[in-house]
Amino acid sequence: QRTLDAASNGFVYFSMGSNVKSEYLPKGLIDLILETFAELPLTVVWKFESDTLESLPENVIVSKWLPQQDILRHPNIKLFITQGGLQSMDEAIYAHVPM
Repeated sequence: QRTLDAASNGFVYFSMGSNVKSEYLPKGLIDLILETFAELPLTVVWKFESDTLESLPENVIVSKWLPQQDILRHPNIKLFITQGGLQSMDEAIYAHVPM
């Protein structure tokens, strides 16, 4: 909560849902995603199911589990990157969060 409150520029929430595991993405793709996130002037909160990520950019926070509905209702959220599952999309629409 404190991290999201302190994200003065806002934050991006990245979750592939419960059916697609981020930890199974190819390493090259994970590296590219992290390089891209490192260039953002925003905090990035990534639901990542493993402890294997190394050398995280300073603006990236990972967690195996996150309270998605609470995150989507946070006033500092700017964008939700999702796999497009029905429940995630419904929650984002309800919270008025761009995807």
